[in-house]
Amino acid sequence: MPDSNHIQILTTVDGSALVGRIVEVRESDVKFESKLGTMTISISDIREIKEISLSAMKEGAYWFPNPNATRLFFAATGRSLKKGEGYFADYYLFFPLVAYGITDNITIAGGMSLLPTGNIEYQFFYFMPKVGIIQKEGGALSAGIMMLKLPNFGDERGPAVGIAYGVGTLGSSNASLTAGLGYGYVDWDFADTPMIMIGGETRISRRVSLVSENWW
Repeated sequence: MPDSNHIQILTTVDGSALVGRIVEVRESDVKFESKLGTMTISISDIREIKEISLSAMKEGAYWFPNPNATRLFFAATGRSLKKGEGYFADYYLFFPLVAYGITDNITIAGGMSLLPTGNIEYQFFYFMPKVGIIQKEGGALSAGIMMLKLPNFGDERGPAVGIAYGVGTLGSSNASLTAGLGYGYVDWDFADTPMIMIGGETRISRRVSLVSENWW
């Protein structure tokens, strides 16, 4: 049974979804309480029961978890993917990215460019591991590195460039502020002064967020 801070979404085999709470479990059925009243549902008719926080309900509608909580536009936030979670992203069509949660605190991401050239030496390669140091519901802190191998041009080897950074996020997954500081490098020769990133996002509907990302 859910506590007072949680609610359940019961999905039946025909695809209907009910929001409320199971108040009694019997041998072959359950009693489910919702805004429609208390009803008896056969266990064989239940496909899934999902328990969610009451905070995920907005004006009677369920807001699914923010699928973009670990990044802003391009920069990482302090949040990590959970173990087994992953996503595919595509920047400017030719720069795909795959990310995966190795553990709840370790995320790896990477890919290569798909520029229309027949020579793989003219492609970009990138790898972005991130370690979650603090992962709380109201805030998170992570450290990571973005490694980018630039293409070779003729006999000249393309340098390895990137940023080693730390980044923190305060707020919920639906409204948060993120700040990060990192040092860029070229062939592991680090810059003397850091880059600073400040950004944030606020979710204005189930499927729309406003996002800002600013670099100095």
